[in-house]
Amino acid sequence: PCLDRCLLDSPAAHAVRNRRPLLASEIDRAIGERRGGEPARVASFACGPARELFDVCAGLRDPSRLSATLLDFDEEALGFVVGQRDAAGLDQGLMRPLRVNILHLAEGQCTIDLEPQDLIYSVGLIDYFSDRIVVALLDAVHERLRPGGRVILGNFHPRNPNRAFMDHVLEWRLIHRSEDDLARLFQSSR
Repeated sequence: PCLDRCLLDSPAAHAVRNRRPLLASEIDRAIGERRGGEPARVASFACGPARELFDVCAGLRDPSRLSATLLDFDEEALGFVVGQRDAAGLDQGLMRPLRVNILHLAEGQCTIDLEPQDLIYSVGLIDYFSDRIVVALLDAVHERLRPGGRVILGNFHPRNPNRAFMDHVLEWRLIHRSEDDLARLFQSSR
């Protein structure tokens, strides 16, 4: 229990937990910016359990204001999301799962049926990808955004105080990027 508490109280674990309310806020923002009764279209790449979307749905008075597409290559993750969606009594159109390898999408090895989106986000994914693949992913995302649409990509920062522990003890090696690194990648993309 003590070791568990130490790991859960680490700055890296706090950063991962803090993603959820930040993303929920950005999804709420996308919903608020849609006018004319059309739903905000939001896509989560490498969605995992998509808890941020369930947080947003719990606070929606009108669920038809959101149309979310959840992409992941992990069938169990998508099955979990569908089970949670159905248990919450949410309309199937509110959260649509798509089994897709995001790396194949970035490399142009597959296509997806995805209407232009207001927001596309992914956190905990590009930490594993080279700069070249991140730029290819950004290009693939750009093609799928509505005019004025936004992309959010999360990445661990080089000042991560848990980096040595993650690298050498947990063998959880990530590519850490600074704000300048991410800005350079965005500028290199479409």
